[in-house]
Amino acid sequence: MDDLDDLLRTIRRLSERPKWRWPKEDRDDLRGEHALPLLCLIGPADATEVVAEVLVSRLRPDPAKVRRTPRRLVPSAAVRADDGIVDAAEGRPLLPLLNLLVTQLGTDRYGAGREIPFHTFRLLDWLTRHKASTLDRDQQMPLRGKLLEWYSPPVNEGEDVIGPALAAVTTDKALALSRVVPRMARVLGRWLWVHGLRGGEPRWLMRQPYMVPAHSAGFLRFARRLTVDNREHENLRQMKLLLVHAFLRDLRLFYGTRTWRLRRWRRTGYVTVVLRGITELNGGWELLRLINDVRNQTGAHDPLLVVATATGIPEELNLTAEPVSKIEKTVATWKQWLPWKRQQFEPTARFIAVRLDRPPAVPGEVGECWEPRRMPWFARKWVSVAAVLALLIGSAAAAAPAWLREDPCGGAELPSAATAWMPETNECIGFSAAGFVFGSTDKLRRAQEAVFEQNAVADRLHGENPGRPVLTLVYIAELTHPTTREGTDDAEAEELTGLLIQQAEANTIGNSTDDALNPLLRIVIANGGYQMKHARRTVDQFVVPLAQRDDTVMGVVGGGRTVAETESAIGVLGAHGIPLLATTLTGESLHTLSSLYFQLSAGNGPQARLIAEYAASAGKSVTVFHPDLALEPDEYLKSLHDQFAALQSGPAPIRFSQWRTPSTADVRCGTGDIVFYAGRETGFTDFLSKVLETCPLSTRPTVIGDDAITRFIAQGESRRSTKFAGASLGYVSLANRVVLAGNSCVATGDPDPATRQDYERPMMTFCKGLHRLYSPSGDKPPAWRAFGEELAKHDGNRRWTGERVGTAYDAAGLYVYAAVRTKSRVLYDPDKRNPHRATVAQEFREFDCAAQASTNCFKGVSGWVDFRNGRDGRNRPLAILTINDLNATEVNPVCTFRFQDSAPCP
Repeated sequence: MDDLDDLLRTIRRLSERPKWRWPKEDRDDLRGEHALPLLCLIGPADATEVVAEVLVSRLRPDPAKVRRTPRRLVPSAAVRADDGIVDAAEGRPLLPLLNLLVTQLGTDRYGAGREIPFHTFRLLDWLTRHKASTLDRDQQMPLRGKLLEWYSPPVNEGEDVIGPALAAVTTDKALALSRVVPRMARVLGRWLWVHGLRGGEPRWLMRQPYMVPAHSAGFLRFARRLTVDNREHENLRQMKLLLVHAFLRDLRLFYGTRTWRLRRWRRTGYVTVVLRGITELNGGWELLRLINDVRNQTGAHDPLLVVATATGIPEELNLTAEPVSKIEKTVATWKQWLPWKRQQFEPTARFIAVRLDRPPAVPGEVGECWEPRRMPWFARKWVSVAAVLALLIGSAAAAAPAWLREDPCGGAELPSAATAWMPETNECIGFSAAGFVFGSTDKLRRAQEAVFEQNAVADRLHGENPGRPVLTLVYIAELTHPTTREGTDDAEAEELTGLLIQQAEANTIGNSTDDALNPLLRIVIANGGYQMKHARRTVDQFVVPLAQRDDTVMGVVGGGRTVAETESAIGVLGAHGIPLLATTLTGESLHTLSSLYFQLSAGNGPQARLIAEYAASAGKSVTVFHPDLALEPDEYLKSLHDQFAALQSGPAPIRFSQWRTPSTADVRCGTGDIVFYAGRETGFTDFLSKVLETCPLSTRPTVIGDDAITRFIAQGESRRSTKFAGASLGYVSLANRVVLAGNSCVATGDPDPATRQDYERPMMTFCKGLHRLYSPSGDKPPAWRAFGEELAKHDGNRRWTGERVGTAYDAAGLYVYAAVRTKSRVLYDPDKRNPHRATVAQEFREFDCAAQASTNCFKGVSGWVDFRNGRDGRNRPLAILTINDLNATEVNPVCTFRFQDSAPCP
């Protein structure tokens, strides 16, 4: 009896929506809400059924068995999971259990004033049951017409063309303006809705993350992808996640989770769902996993409390059921660990499991019913509008400064992070050394967590031996992007991989007296925003103040991409005496912006000469395709264009072709021509598709991309399109030695034997570190293992070494090498364990590889580094690498042409 009372008390407490004003200590996670779990009651069927019956009697009481008629009830649904098992006939819903819940919740029997409409879910549910095979492939009007009828049924048309399932929602979606100017308003409203400018559903569908809506040219094409005929070409789990996401979105809209919506104040009890007898067969556990994943991946709070009963837990969930007698402690522990688990994307982050060993004793008295808390007086209809307006007007002036200081990212609350929210691009910028991670993909986030783990190792080793110097490097790159745009997450993850391997080599325990000369390495990760649009602000507001208060900061690595904002940031870093080792920047004049700028990649001038020399040796001409630089100013592309223009009188014919959009480029077929793509990676997919569609294999020109498309190469998902099957692609590699180390560098820890003469001890050390990451052993720390396992999961992505891994590895290694040389010049002084960043930058200028045996030459895995004769990377090796089949992501590229290097292509 006591256990049952504790369980019911806990469920009721969870179902009660908190008031707006919480105690301060409870406001760390969600403002005005509390997290809702997926509560699983595990035990024998007779025990769980008793609890389910009692719970249902509280939520949906029999009027004949209650003491008084309740004013309102908690919005709830109770279904038996086995009712969701239906045959596989045409029109079967993808998630039958979810449809049962929508049917029960979509009625107004709770005293809330209206039913939950579930507009978005019902639209998607109809599309996923609709068959499009009878529609003309080249005409979208049939599907378009039916979608418009769903949105607003025609006047004087009594027939329901969509089906009984949507009859309850169509009248609510009718346009208000149609009462005034029926025909004109109807046409305008339909056009606005289809184009995502009214109504919400198309706009939301094209911006949400599931099924990659950006791969569709518009809403109608995305809608067609959801139909039964196209399901075999889509990821079924992504489609199910989209349905669950839409269901939870409809609940959020109905509950008005934003503070100043009246619905927020009127809904005082969370939606409570009871799923009875869930199993793998009836789809109950699948639905819970989908809800968990959507909550983790979107981060949005939804007002759904799920209570499920089952006889056991699937083994793959790795979930332990606690005794029901400890239910309150179990819930408290879950709330405590939830922020960490959802940050780690744990597959059981939202689950709570309790065990029922025997049926509880239930009194035979008349049951009680649960009533949600009465809404506040000012939320009632006759005063709510006036109250909200008065509150907005009265508090706007006083609250505005607080809004400006608020950090929606949450990094400002962490001791090792500082962030700021950019509302114009909806992303967080700033820096983090622990706790806060940027980006959205698992690979990028786990890479950062592994780096932060190494930071903790460095701090611990420094505490054990305070005499060891600590070097802190700031890695700056574009780590976030809008949800509607394809990002470069894998390319940044590659650079973090190189930094991580260098950290693991530096942060080791040593007992020799020379430890004082062996620095520990910390990495601070800074985000310059999508396409580095906020690079200057990140440097001004975060990086420079960090360097001024922390003398362990030796400099910056990375740089992102050559744009005006990056150039401005380079100048600011130089003005404050902070060195920058650029890993992938190739602008020709960047070194003039700062005397402390050092470039690890050859610039656009050598890149243009590489293509011209290759064309001359192959007896081919070159057509340089580029955007209209007057309409789309881009310093990197302008510099590349100018360098090619300076070579037009050279041995190889060079001409230019300007596009309006990459997909409209005027491609001329012919095997005697080299089609050189001089654009950003964002348009390369469309450009390559245009070449492949225009030119048959027998007359297809040689396609070579500039160094910017290494982001396309790194992003394995970009290459898996079936239209790229068998397509050959060359590209300019800034670190070809690393790429040509081959699959064995990852698989066995040794460079490719065919090119072994190119590699010395640094490459052997690098490959062994990379192999340890891809094949982590049990003695490695947890974040290292998690990142290694994430890398190993991407077998479809390449298993050969990305060049960005090598350049970032060398960049961090340069700082370590320079710091060691600096310390070796003076007598050891424990009070001055860290070198000054200015002396480290000066050490860079001392590097001289004129004599191969010189101790002043830094021999990196991407080639020898020599800054004595220039900081613009003009002497760095370049090569054209070729991928013979873009879909074969596991096959290593081959070297086609290489210069500025002592060794020819192997």
